Amino acid sequence: PLFTVLILYMWYAELPSCSTIASMVAIISGLVVASSAEASFDWTGFEMGMASNAFLQSRNVLNKDLLGRAALADERPGSAPMLLALTLIAAAPLQLLLHLLVRAVSGSPLWPERDPSSHCAHAYTRILEIPLAFCGYHIFSILVLSRVHPVVHALLNALKRGVVIGVSATVLGESKPPLWQAGMLLALLGVLFSGVSK
Repeated sequence: PLFTVLILYMWYAELPSCSTIASMVAIISGLVVASSAEASFDWTGFEMGMASNAFLQSRNVLNKDLLGRAALADERPGSAPMLLALTLIAAAPLQLLLHLLVRAVSGSPLWPERDPSSHCAHAYTRILEIPLAFCGYHIFSILVLSRVHPVVHALLNALKRGVVIGVSATVLGESKPPLWQAGMLLALLGVLFSGVSK
């Protein structure tokens, strides 16, 4: 949410409300506490995560701007989100190319081996799942963004990440220290406070 608020302020001079600032303080504090308890914390990973968030939130703010402009040009409800969804589906071939490029650079085989015991169709399907899942994620993200403010969208993303991490840790049988749990609880309370205060 921090990057979204900063981008909205820098590009549109939109000031956040006091409740948004309070919820962001809780979320950021909770994430700092949870990260300090994480044994595998790495500064390079943290910096890459922050850069990824900055670009993601820039995209979200720009998409919301495009959705607003499309709504002004076309009064039919839902036409702008569908246009963006179709645009993202067209991005699937590019995503596939990027996925294959990463596999080639990392030394992974580009295509499955022709072993009689393997099912090639299944292996090819697995290669296509990543770009299609990526496009599907963005389609639903834009559909949500078409109905809410970019800051609310960013808060929902923060909530989603906390839930995914917690559920994954539980399913994989990882035990998280109490400090991590307290940090995640504080971050989730910040998201809930933002939702209740709207």
